[in-house]
Amino acid sequence: MQTPRCAWKTWAARIGAIVVGAVLLQVVFFSALVVTESIPNDRILQKLQQDAQEQLWSDANFVPDGVSRNGLLDAYTDCISLTTGLYAQELSPFQRAVRYPHLGNCEESFQALEQIEQGAPFVQRFYPRYWGGNSVIIRPLLAMGGISLLRTVVLALAVGSVALLLTCSARRSALVPGVVMLVPLAFSTNMFAQTVYGFTHLLEFAVAAFMATLPFFLRRLRPFHLFATGFLAGSVFNYMDFLHNPSIAWSLFVFSSVLVTFRRGVTTWRLVGWALLAVASWIVGYAFTWGSRWMIAVLWGGETLTELIGKMFLWTGEGEPERAWLGESSKTATGYWIHGMPSARIVLALLLVLAIVFIVRAVRSRGSVSWPFLAVGLATAAVNPVWLEVMSGHSIHHVFFTYLAIPFGLGIVASTLLVSGWPSSRKPEPVAVAPT
Repeated sequence: MQTPRCAWKTWAARIGAIVVGAVLLQVVFFSALVVTESIPNDRILQKLQQDAQEQLWSDANFVPDGVSRNGLLDAYTDCISLTTGLYAQELSPFQRAVRYPHLGNCEESFQALEQIEQGAPFVQRFYPRYWGGNSVIIRPLLAMGGISLLRTVVLALAVGSVALLLTCSARRSALVPGVVMLVPLAFSTNMFAQTVYGFTHLLEFAVAAFMATLPFFLRRLRPFHLFATGFLAGSVFNYMDFLHNPSIAWSLFVFSSVLVTFRRGVTTWRLVGWALLAVASWIVGYAFTWGSRWMIAVLWGGETLTELIGKMFLWTGEGEPERAWLGESSKTATGYWIHGMPSARIVLALLLVLAIVFIVRAVRSRGSVSWPFLAVGLATAAVNPVWLEVMSGHSIHHVFFTYLAIPFGLGIVASTLLVSGWPSSRKPEPVAVAPT
């Protein structure tokens, strides 16, 4: 048994390891951007111009998704990502990694490509408040095979990540809850229609799904290991994220962590503790990584702290009081989903049936229901509307993609009902969680 002094030293060493690891992770992130920006632009420009002639992309910033009423796919962000670093010749790879130069939205990018081809001056845009880590994947693939190769790889990553997540769920709990969790997202949104336009969103979801598998690989579920894993998951997602749907990645990681913990037969308070630790570790990693990017932007990227704080006020709805009203962003997102997706009502009806069956089962056989897991799972699902409320300005302005958080949260609710209400949907293991 450790003495209090030894225990304090152990925890101090662990905290120090996390801090050092967090800083080194930012160095790795930035170094990867520098290497990526060193790829010659000529080959990428040639591929983009050729793909434009073949109509593989267009100057439309938002494209109908083809699966919903008035639903849109975000080609705007795609064009920013496709033109990252192009012809910022006066900037070194280091400076490009700092300032994130690009050619603008789709209309601006097409104009700039024509001007570059003609040798005429063009407008260079900058996006230093985001890491833009997807360029580590996008620029090499563009240089090798253009947009068609890029979209194919993104689709493969999404399919592979989802398959891995479901495999982990099947081995550690059961396949059905994992599938049910994803049904609302797959069946009543345009998430998986983003294979051509909006592929940056699909790439982010692939990263979220992959990082959510990490808790399943923890052999010994100690607080230090879970916190480090959550920190890594939040950091990597922020590296790839353009503030699209962080709550999906966040709640998915937390739910995976809770599922692994519950499977190992911990007490109620330990289950709640692991859930809170997963919640905290992910958002700390996300915030730390975004904060380090903002620090880089202020020191070398041409952004001022006042500008960044102003953006945050805009995103949280503080500049528009009507958008800061409690419940307004969740109401807007839910309305957009229900009225825009014909299958949304079917999903709601199926969820209602499942809830009724769960209640009947709970009343008739009380001992078979895990109330602690039910409470923790529902709280995990609530991460999605809570995020929409905190970032109300951003959520309402970009409701055409932030609405995805609502059906995904309902997917977690459905999966929670299954796992907590039906013993056959979980696989208890005699191995206990390692002591703290």
